Amino acid sequence: PLDLPKLVTAVVDKTIEMHTTHAQLHNTLHSLASSDEAVDRQFLGLEERITKDLTMQLAELGLSVDHLPERIHLAINLVQSFAHEYVFDNHDYIDYNAMHEIVCKTICGLIEGWPTTSWQSLRPRARKYMCAHVHIGSYSYVQST
Repeated sequence: PLDLPKLVTAVVDKTIEMHTTHAQLHNTLHSLASSDEAVDRQFLGLEERITKDLTMQLAELGLSVDHLPERIHLAINLVQSFAHEYVFDNHDYIDYNAMHEIVCKTICGLIEGWPTTSWQSLRPRARKYMCAHVHIGSYSYVQST
């Protein structure tokens, strides 16, 4: 059986290790991607291959959720973003061990098929609370009903 939490943790840890080990090469290639179309196409092609391969492998292991490729693609981006944060950014106000756990749990939930609770099924008080906390500037992404 698939031990998704163990797999996700291993992938996140290996991605951090690869970014740490190859930091200079990583930065050089990402710099080139913005100005060299061939390098950019290679990055996009790699991302596509990884998404398709992981989707196929997880489906073969019996994972069946709607929109699995989209979930995998988002998970890849989350792992990549966290690795960049962990290796390159190092904010002193971030607890990276806690963030690591949050990232792994988020990816597991995403791949396992959440969110399963619809917005309308939340109690009105919960919707109001969420609306008060989910906004950037003065624009609210979620409107209370």
